[in-house]
Amino acid sequence: MTTPTLSSLNLRYTAAVLVARIVASLLGVYVFIWGIMALGITGLVAMGVDYEEAYLLFKLSAFLVFLALFLWCYATQGVLKLWLIFVGGGTLMIALAWLIQNQLMRGV
Repeated sequence: MTTPTLSSLNLRYTAAVLVARIVASLLGVYVFIWGIMALGITGLVAMGVDYEEAYLLFKLSAFLVFLALFLWCYATQGVLKLWLIFVGGGTLMIALAWLIQNQLMRGV
């Protein structure tokens, strides 16, 4: 049995970080954009903007924001920071949008 060398361990670590970064750039950014859209559309509807106009505004801007965040995934150093920002922030925005939408549906 051979013991793993430092270079093979470093290669495995690098591969794991790269896979985590790729998954964060696709799925993490998607969750974050979904949260931005949900919160933005709900917020604009709560302020009296028509749903279709709010949806169109955020749908058109979502591509540019997705592209910027996707590129940022490969420019930043910390992979854990990416996951915390994208998944944590996206989930928080989705939950907040859900609460606002429930308040709107109740008529409060």
